[in-house]
Amino acid sequence: MIKRLSAILPLLFFISAGAQNYEMELDSRQVVVNYPDSTIKAEVLSDSEDIKIQDDVLYYWFSAGDIRKNVGGASGDLLCGDYKVYDKNKNLIAQGYFKNGVKQGTWKRWNARGGVLVYEQWKDGRRNGVYNTYSQDGRPVLAYTFKDGFIDGKAYCYSKDTMVVRKFDMGKEILPKVKKPKKVKEKNKEKTVPENTEKTENQSEEKKLKKEKSVKEKDKSKKEKQEKKKQDVNPEEPIKNLEKEAKARKKSEKKTGDA
Repeated sequence: MIKRLSAILPLLFFISAGAQNYEMELDSRQVVVNYPDSTIKAEVLSDSEDIKIQDDVLYYWFSAGDIRKNVGGASGDLLCGDYKVYDKNKNLIAQGYFKNGVKQGTWKRWNARGGVLVYEQWKDGRRNGVYNTYSQDGRPVLAYTFKDGFIDGKAYCYSKDTMVVRKFDMGKEILPKVKKPKKVKEKNKEKTVPENTEKTENQSEEKKLKKEKSVKEKDKSKKEKQEKKKQDVNPEEPIKNLEKEAKARKKSEKKTGDA
């Protein structure tokens, strides 16, 4: 039984693959479009009437010997299958795949020397996955990641000497948080933070008032001491002074009489 199955399975696979290729040949055909500087070889659907068009997706279609594109619309045979572009020297400069008129899978573009210029991934007509671009001499320029057509995650932008990293969340840029200045402790505030002019003037005025108050208090204290000293004088002292004055007058009168 097992031997019979092992003999039948390859035959069934061959028949299935052959039927699939035959179906593709019936449903699609290859077209060649020549331009002055390039040639496009693409596969298109023979019948695109049953394809449901989405309003926000870019569709590529073939009509009247030319490949055209519209967002949310098509008026011809939709591209479906391999897509290749050659320059006038027959160098391959672009390659990708279309499914029912929209880009699907990995797409690449090269320069005339064969260096990669663009490497990107698509899903159902929207960028989804890696998107990398390069300069003519092979240096990286952009390195993005897309999700459902939107930049998502870290995005790298390269120049000759610098690299800028930005962050995105489904197309919206996440800006870096601004760090708040640290609070200065009260103990160290006077040492570390310079006082403003107004505060300095106020302190100077306060010192001046304190000094004047101190002088007034000293004068007041001095006067109080003098008053107290007067009060503490001996009550007999005035009488003694009067007697001294009387004696002095008598001596003066006597001298005058003798003269």
